[in-house]
Amino acid sequence: MILTFDTRQVYRSLSREGNFTSEQAETLTDALRDVASHNIDHLASKQDLAVLRQELEAAEDRALSKIDALNEKFEVRFDRVDDRMESMTERFESRLRELEHQLTIRLGGMMVVGLGVIVALQQLLGG
Repeated sequence: MILTFDTRQVYRSLSREGNFTSEQAETLTDALRDVASHNIDHLASKQDLAVLRQELEAAEDRALSKIDALNEKFEVRFDRVDDRMESMTERFESRLRELEHQLTIRLGGMMVVGLGVIVALQQLLGG
């Protein structure tokens, strides 16, 4: 980007209206020119901003794609964890039913044996 900077006009203004000496006006004019030149070199044009916007949008699209891919991976992993948890729960409940059934049979057997002992005792004791 080119910006014209009339150093003669600035010099004249400083030396005539600003009561600067010739050396002061020249030094200040040179400094102002350097600052203006440096700042102009670092300004972005509309085209620069448009390119930057496109690059940012492309980067955003890539980031969103990566996020979507990661989200899908996590969903698959969570589905696997859910399946494993469901399988473990089913096995646990099945084993619990088996144990309950075994305890019922043992308790029934103990009751039959206990009842048999009571009947035998009654008969032995003459009841």
